[in-house]
Amino acid sequence: MASSSSPGDLQAALERLRAGDVDAAEAMVAPLLAADPAHAQALHLGGEIAARAGRLDLAASRLDAAARAAPDPAILASAARVHWRLGDLAAASAAARRSLEARPGFLPALLVDALARHASGDAAGCRERLALTGLPDAGPMAVEFAFQAVAEIVKDGRRVFAADTPRSAIAACPTLTVVTCSVDEAKLARCRAALAATLAPGFEHIEIRAPRSLADAYNGALARARGEAIVFVHDDVEVLSPRLDGLLARALASADIVGVAGTRRLAGPTLGWGGQPAMRGWLVHGSSAAGAWDFSALSLHAGLAGGMQGLDGCFIAARTAAARKVGFDAATFDGFHFYDLDFCLRAHRAGLAVATDTAILVAHASRGGLGTAWQAQAQRFASKYAPLGREPSQPSHFHAVRLAGAGEALRLQAELDGFCLVLGSREG
Repeated sequence: MASSSSPGDLQAALERLRAGDVDAAEAMVAPLLAADPAHAQALHLGGEIAARAGRLDLAASRLDAAARAAPDPAILASAARVHWRLGDLAAASAAARRSLEARPGFLPALLVDALARHASGDAAGCRERLALTGLPDAGPMAVEFAFQAVAEIVKDGRRVFAADTPRSAIAACPTLTVVTCSVDEAKLARCRAALAATLAPGFEHIEIRAPRSLADAYNGALARARGEAIVFVHDDVEVLSPRLDGLLARALASADIVGVAGTRRLAGPTLGWGGQPAMRGWLVHGSSAAGAWDFSALSLHAGLAGGMQGLDGCFIAARTAAARKVGFDAATFDGFHFYDLDFCLRAHRAGLAVATDTAILVAHASRGGLGTAWQAQAQRFASKYAPLGREPSQPSHFHAVRLAGAGEALRLQAELDGFCLVLGSREG
């Protein structure tokens, strides 16, 4: 009897899953499985769909059946991952071993085997297995697999790598000035409320309405700021981390300028131009107004990472004296772009310590755009810093996962931090 699970049917279901439409993907694969219950590829895809939906028992049943029909290394690794999520460490380890026997060094199986060893208390075995994966500097697909596995810990309501208590912050906090420019009172109100929730009372908040340019506004704020430290934050940013002043005190004890996303190789007009290996930072795209929260990781490195040549301007903190030494080039960048890359690159070239810190987590409502205004300022940036941007842009990736809210984002931040500690990729 001919199988009704044609490659085209399976591809269509896979595309719906990749698009995030889990219900549509399940609706497409279920009749294929009903018509051909032993089809290994349909069972594999159906298992992945069920796992994404959190139906782990169904996922395990489908993946185990797929492995019986075709003991492919990828199917076995998927089954191992689901059994690990269910807490069945024996089944997870067995499936991972079978996968590795069929394909030695297969990263998904190595990673699940490491996770199972960690869960069973074998810390040394976990580190040994993780060392074989090549993470965190493996290819983007490997990093994506690991990132999604850690995200599943949070989605399953578990706690695996997160430390029992947060790392303590330095008690002596600097006096603080926060600068926000806005033409939207609703955005400004959300930003203000988030700052009030994370900072001790008494910080100075300079709010600038309808500035001519961000560089011009920030220069004016620097001239009158009273704080020992200064934070430049977009109006559509909400700080999620509690006790931000303590986090800033710890970060600025080692760095002059700190952000949440950056690159050690600013080779062109975007942070990603120099490629994935140079990028550091984690941030959330979303807002309390929209209710959508996408946690984005630029890399699987945690902590305070120095040597940055560029930072995303959505959130930049600095020692005020250091920021005044650098200043913003309002003559060249008279709009709302490139003030940040210019400021940070000049600071780096002047010998100041520029860093990212994954301990600081913010939500940024905007993902940015490369419209005509951006293009015009990009030309000025390229002219000022030639030959930057003349070499081809390198591949870069934002690994992202949709979360239910700010609380889940903070829990994922803690799990990633703990995972990076075990991985040996926590810096600073």
